[in-house]
Amino acid sequence: MSTLSSISFLVGVILLAVCLTGIMDGIADDSEKRRQKRREQYRRTAYADVYRRRIMSINRDALWKAVNK
Repeated sequence: MSTLSSISFLVGVILLAVCLTGIMDGIADDSEKRRQKRREQYRRTAYADVYRRRIMSINRDALWKAVNK
């Protein structure tokens, strides 16, 4: 009986380790998804600023060309 209970305990510990590993992987995946979402949000803001500055520069150049004619 002692061997059977030792084997069942060992199987239980192994199953628990597998389940905890799966849970930790799920948490890491969620963390990665949240990080990517935050990075995308900040990237959109930064790209909008770059685009706005580029358009301003193009418009300013066009205005100077029009004024200097």
